[in-house]
Amino acid sequence: MEDQIRCLNRVHEHLEPGGRFIFDLYIPDLDILRNGIHDQVDFDDEYEKGKKLVRIISSNSDMASQTSNVRMTFKWDENGQKREAEWNFLMRFFFRYELEHLIRLSNLKLEAVYGDYEENPVRRDSKDFVLVCSRRK
Repeated sequence: MEDQIRCLNRVHEHLEPGGRFIFDLYIPDLDILRNGIHDQVDFDDEYEKGKKLVRIISSNSDMASQTSNVRMTFKWDENGQKREAEWNFLMRFFFRYELEHLIRLSNLKLEAVYGDYEENPVRRDSKDFVLVCSRRK
């Protein structure tokens, strides 16, 4: 937690007066955290005109440490050859009131929490937390 607060305080130090720090995090899906994801295609389209990419994800979570082990497999054609790469990483997930508490412990002031970039409230079907912070006076 100390590292997270230190990071938020560094953001605060770099904000100009009247500036805003807006960031987003995904809202954890408890079914996915509990059951994991196993080789699910989450992107199958062109990432650039004429260049197709398939992204396959797998994930399993540890609720005690609030982390997910994620594997992303990428498949694409490059100069007529089939290519594939894999990326493994540990991802931390947060819950709303934990985020609000972290910001309160930092030098930032929490102005708003939204469920999307259209400034809709956080609802059951929201996919993201969008947090708007400013400098404390």
